[in-house]
Amino acid sequence: MTRAITSVPSWRPWVLALSALTVGHAVQAQCPNNNTQTGGVITVPCPGTYSPAPCVRGGRYVVVNVTLGNTYTFATCGGTVYDTYMTVYTSGGTLVGYNDDACGTQSVVTWTAAFTGQVRVLLDRGTQCNNTNNGTCATLNISCENAAPANDLICNATSLPVTANCTNLSPSPTTALATNTAGPPAPGCANYNGGDSWFSLVVPLGGAVTINTSAIATSALSDLGLAAYSSSNNTCAGALTLLACNDDINFPYDNMSALSLSGLTLGNTIFIRAWANGNNAFGPFDICATSTPPLPNEPCTAQSVTVGTDCEFQPYTNISATRTTTVGSPGCNFSNAAKDVWYTFVGPANGKVVIQSIAGTVTDGGMALYSSTSGTCAGPFTMIECDDDDGAGFMPFIFRTGLTAGTTYWLRYWGYGGQTGTYQLCLFSPTGTRVEDCVGSHTVCDDQQITNTSVFTGFNSDLSGANQGCLSSAERQGTWYVFSIATAGDLGFTID
Repeated sequence: MTRAITSVPSWRPWVLALSALTVGHAVQAQCPNNNTQTGGVITVPCPGTYSPAPCVRGGRYVVVNVTLGNTYTFATCGGTVYDTYMTVYTSGGTLVGYNDDACGTQSVVTWTAAFTGQVRVLLDRGTQCNNTNNGTCATLNISCENAAPANDLICNATSLPVTANCTNLSPSPTTALATNTAGPPAPGCANYNGGDSWFSLVVPLGGAVTINTSAIATSALSDLGLAAYSSSNNTCAGALTLLACNDDINFPYDNMSALSLSGLTLGNTIFIRAWANGNNAFGPFDICATSTPPLPNEPCTAQSVTVGTDCEFQPYTNISATRTTTVGSPGCNFSNAAKDVWYTFVGPANGKVVIQSIAGTVTDGGMALYSSTSGTCAGPFTMIECDDDDGAGFMPFIFRTGLTAGTTYWLRYWGYGGQTGTYQLCLFSPTGTRVEDCVGSHTVCDDQQITNTSVFTGFNSDLSGANQGCLSSAERQGTWYVFSIATAGDLGFTID
């Protein structure tokens, strides 16, 4: 928690810059057991999900039949009608559990029944249990599990097809009631604490594959870890070797996981381990595996990427890449040891492109942007910009204006000092005013919850050595807020 106090005059508008923070409210104890029942008594199939999910207004509760030993999940994830606060009591008034903001402003309680009987699931509005305006209702998803998933053990791993495009498994797998698997090497990332599910895939032609996971809106699970293993004899009984581990696709915006593997042997079996970060949230998730095209080692084999309307990171790799010799060194810490790969994109209508990179197993990357005089991969190439460390950590970042709409550009990417591994890229064309710029400041009028979603420096770098103060790393994913002071005096604000 950071608290700032300063004396300010009443007439002056003030602007507050926050860098890479999410601002929320604190959590209080459970709400009292004084709500009004809505609907009839609910019996949930086990395993299964109650349908249709009841819609519950603030200040109301539903009664649910529970059975000893079954695990129940009550969740309002995916809803936005109001900020829910969930409290669960037995029919006799004993507190079972409570939660606030497990998934955004929505709530989740997962509980294993210690008796057979009934519970009350209460929904209140916000942390103050304020139900004076309870006209809207929130969808309450209720599910039950009574056994570990079939793929709880590595020798029961679910087969994961490798396809050209992402095709999620159906039905969606789950982490509910999953247990720890002893024996395989520890993943070493994503706060592994047991509760894993297993998948297996067969290495496709080309020896490269990408495994992607995504959250399901109504699921309590939104933070997943992934690890990949090879087996000494291609079976679950072989000696396992950890190949890679991933925590977050794009923290804090996407806490699910993805893995890009290459250099694998055609026909070998790879085992994939999935678990909830910290083993403290449970539910279904989506997973798919896609074959990865051969690495684009030269401009004429460059991989085409799309310039989006906002930053959507995609996983890439330079494992098994070689150094390009047909185009000279771009500088900015490119060396003879560099293993570079190439991408192409088409200049958008407004001529503005942001190219952002975040770390995977490559933790220090570089990239260079080129145009081609001939308009083809034959060149000759003119370097527009080379960048090494302008992004998060030691990763590169490029923001260019004045590109020509419809013209093809080439992007060269490598790991510093010969690093190879995985990383993620997003390319997008910003439009309008942005909260990353002072001119696009978000106005704050009163107490409110604010979520920071900035992704780059905006159209202008507003901070410099002359005005950045204690923000010694200059402008990095900043968001600007503006507010006016009604009465002269002391100003206090809390970032929590």
